[in-house]
Amino acid sequence: ANELAAATITGKITNQSNASNVSIAEIKFISGNGGTQHIVSDALKNAISIDTDGNWTLVNDASWTSALDSDKAYIVQVTLSGTLLGNAMSGLGQTSIVTIDNTITATLAGTHTVTISNDTGILDNDRITNDSAVKVSLTLASALTLSADEALQVSADGTNWVATTNTDTNTNTAWATADDAVTLVTGANTLTARVIDTAGNVTVLALSDNDYTLDTVGSSATLNTTVTTKNTGN
Repeated sequence: ANELAAATITGKITNQSNASNVSIAEIKFISGNGGTQHIVSDALKNAISIDTDGNWTLVNDASWTSALDSDKAYIVQVTLSGTLLGNAMSGLGQTSIVTIDNTITATLAGTHTVTISNDTGILDNDRITNDSAVKVSLTLASALTLSADEALQVSADGTNWVATTNTDTNTNTAWATADDAVTLVTGANTLTARVIDTAGNVTVLALSDNDYTLDTVGSSATLNTTVTTKNTGN
């Protein structure tokens, strides 16, 4: 997902001069080389409210997010205005640098397979088990090389994600979690895998043989006993 789809800008104003009627006069994005500039529209700027602690937020809006380029660093420059001793005043707040990152490792070709440890029961490779804590191993159809800010993760419920490590640096196709790192969910479910970076960009991996069943309820058996008596009397 593109991080700009939900991006906001937040700040805090410390009123050291005891000025009154402090407001944000301008918010400007300046590219790292000092070239490209984008000024937030008056409509969005004027809609910003400053709470009693000086906190403020620029809401997500396509009018400013669409003006920023991916994989580029911007200086966020905020100009403040207010009144001090009856005189209008303005000045720059501290600047911050944000980097727009919406790139991620491309989808891997092929279909990738899954195995779990502690696969109990009659078969040890059917992913039907009564052990909820397992190690998940992935065999990828093609080599995966991650950037420094990326991780390959797996999940048994689509919500809780566990990191894997490369267990074969020669081929980069074998990845696995730590022992007992993944908690399975009771019943029939599926394992999923994704590559995610620190900005929240995601690539989903297509998995085969990724269904599993956690069954912790034993079968009940009913014993029927027939007693036959023999009458030996006359």
